[in-house]
Amino acid sequence: MVAKQLKEQQPIIYQIFVNALELNQISHAYLLSGEAGTPILKTAYLLAKSLVCENQNPLACSTCSTCRRINEGNYTDFVFLDGSSETIKKEAVQALAMNFEKTSVESAGKLIYIIHLVENMTAEAVNALLKFLEEPQPNVYAFLTTENEAKVLPTILSRSQILRLRLISEGDVIEEAVNLGVEELDAQLLVHFYNDAQSLLEVSESDEYLAAKDALLSFLDALAISSHHALYTSQTVATKLISSTKAARFYLDLISIILNELVRTSLNQETKIDALSYKYKAALANVSDPSKALLTTLEARSRLDFNVNLNLTLDYVALAIIKDD
Repeated sequence: MVAKQLKEQQPIIYQIFVNALELNQISHAYLLSGEAGTPILKTAYLLAKSLVCENQNPLACSTCSTCRRINEGNYTDFVFLDGSSETIKKEAVQALAMNFEKTSVESAGKLIYIIHLVENMTAEAVNALLKFLEEPQPNVYAFLTTENEAKVLPTILSRSQILRLRLISEGDVIEEAVNLGVEELDAQLLVHFYNDAQSLLEVSESDEYLAAKDALLSFLDALAISSHHALYTSQTVATKLISSTKAARFYLDLISIILNELVRTSLNQETKIDALSYKYKAALANVSDPSKALLTTLEARSRLDFNVNLNLTLDYVALAIIKDD
């Protein structure tokens, strides 16, 4: 995210932080709160870089050497803990605190850390963080993020300045994404999970998403022909394309979107994926029960974190979708 995007999409947060910079009244801890899909992490990075940017005007330029080093994880006085990939444990927070007891190394003289998704910390890690927040050291600044403010302890909320990101309308996100070069179909699919055009662009170019989309389109084409053809395609084409858990997550997420569209179609409700409607409507005749299939797909999606067999999972979902001949 660049400063211009923040100003246009989150003007309140932009103005609050710009005022704090101009008045030299930066809080020792900020909590960026937003629903899943909002760019809370990118916003946290932008604000963090703005404290030490070489060309601050009024926020970070995101292109100078310091900004690039923070993005790359090579800035000595910056630490990032990621709760999206694994639960953050006490040892990680203790190491952070010990590291920041030392004097800064970089010329800016500021020590900065980001903890992404603080709701994904162990109780022991939260207690360690509280001790750190309760006695803030000079020139130490925290940027915390959460997708579920209700799960964040009141003691953390009370020690942080909360910046809440507003949701951008799906239509605006799609329009901006298309202007960035994203295909209309990709924009309509991915807007279900991302409320930020730049994130949507990055994901639309990832190998895992592209594999999942190809598998989805092949499955829908086969499903429009016959149930037998759809099962064969799932067991050959889809299993060949979906070779990682990340790709499987994308694939089942996309399947869930289409099944939801089929449910809406069966209820004569307005659908959202215009760029693909001709494909899934043609396949509807060979779908058993979209509502039950959707529940099965969501259940299978939730089990991917438990090292399940991907091929068997895809078969399980395909059989739930396909109508018996």
